Amino acid sequence: MKNGIVCHSCTSELPAGSFRKFHDGLYIVSPELCFLQMARSLTLSQLVELGINLCGKYYIDPATNKVEPRAPVATAATLKRYLERVDSRTGGVAKAKRALQWVVDDSASPKETQMEMLFGLPLRYGGYGFGNAVMNYDVFPRSRKRLAEQGYYSIDACWINKGSGAEYYGEEEHQDHVHDRRRLDAIKALGWNVVVVDKQRLYSPAAFETAAQQLAEFMKHRIRRSDSWRGRMLALRRDLGLID
Repeated sequence: MKNGIVCHSCTSELPAGSFRKFHDGLYIVSPELCFLQMARSLTLSQLVELGINLCGKYYIDPATNKVEPRAPVATAATLKRYLERVDSRTGGVAKAKRALQWVVDDSASPKETQMEMLFGLPLRYGGYGFGNAVMNYDVFPRSRKRLAEQGYYSIDACWINKGSGAEYYGEEEHQDHVHDRRRLDAIKALGWNVVVVDKQRLYSPAAFETAAQQLAEFMKHRIRRSDSWRGRMLALRRDLGLID
């Protein structure tokens, strides 16, 4: 190590597109290679979270620690194509491919990501097993415009074939409670069932359990858990930093 720089070497041949030019003579790893590299040090759930963050429409400003919008730097499809071109003997590639099954595109905040993972991940990983959601799915009134006050509504996490979804209500983004109620009324009138998760619900296993049961009722889904599930759920929450 010299001047805080650690030198690493890779014996595997890396696919084209593994590095991106940052400045003259300086290259950085691509989001796809970053995902692969981190598979060697993160747990599976943390790797899924990283993948969703890379494919999300946000970043955390290091100067303010606030969530800001940005175009995704990767998609689940680009991660998949990259991993398919990596030598199968490369460290971390099998784990990265396994985690990729649960990476979704277009999350708009870290809390949306964590909410989707708790609902969507399989029971064996401590989730509720609802499967991958479509993030920020746009619902258009179309011929039912009389039921809505605006052109479309975006649902944070949506299970389209079940007509159900979940919304994360952040403290800063959802201060107009009257507007939020009218928006939810419109979404319901358009035929969608939606549960609302706020910070208190997200961080409390008991409160989140109620939200999951409500969502399961909407989806006509039975949650079949083994005796070991609670320990796995708490391990998932620890990985995501969601333990009170």
